[in-house]
Amino acid sequence: MYNIILADDTKTFRDAMLRAFEAFQFEANVYEAENGQEVLDLIEAQPHHYHLVFLDLQMPVLSGFHALKVISKTYPQVKVLCQSFYFDNQNVMASFALGARGFVTKDDDTQDFFDAMKIVLDGGIYYSSKIDEKLFQLLNIAEAGLNTHTKEISKSEIEVLKLICKGHSYTTISSMLNISENTVNAHRKNIFTKTNTKNIPELVSHAIINGLYIVK
Repeated sequence: MYNIILADDTKTFRDAMLRAFEAFQFEANVYEAENGQEVLDLIEAQPHHYHLVFLDLQMPVLSGFHALKVISKTYPQVKVLCQSFYFDNQNVMASFALGARGFVTKDDDTQDFFDAMKIVLDGGIYYSSKIDEKLFQLLNIAEAGLNTHTKEISKSEIEVLKLICKGHSYTTISSMLNISENTVNAHRKNIFTKTNTKNIPELVSHAIINGLYIVK
């Protein structure tokens, strides 16, 4: 029988999911957590006990993103299926870059949640039908071609990099940093060269994995 951590700061959602486990006859021991720190505390106490964390990304005390980063690095045997109301490109890219094995939205059907759990527990990758197929293909390309070695990046380049990761246009970055668009473009070229990345999804994945950009 699987041991699953159900991590969400909303009790009504956790209660609904507990009822769903019974209704869908999904055999598992389910452990509840209200924030990312409680998730880590449970796993730390029994590192080889848990098979899956059904992880809300937006939680107090310690966010799901931070918990995911620790789990992937320290407890790689524990698979993580992320869930969130927010499925913009940044959240999705950040989740998979940090080691998630799946991503569903809270607007998905309950059946989708359990389909996702089964696939992830079986070693597969699952993402909601609401997520753009092209985005996921780019994530696969980024992961396959990622070189985690980073040459030294200047302070100015880091500032530009962080704003790129937040989704700002080069024109907006120019205005925010009070520098010319030509300077922004020069920094952009240097950043791609130093990180050995070829496009924005690769760059964002690289930045998150290497701690150059922290998703909050």
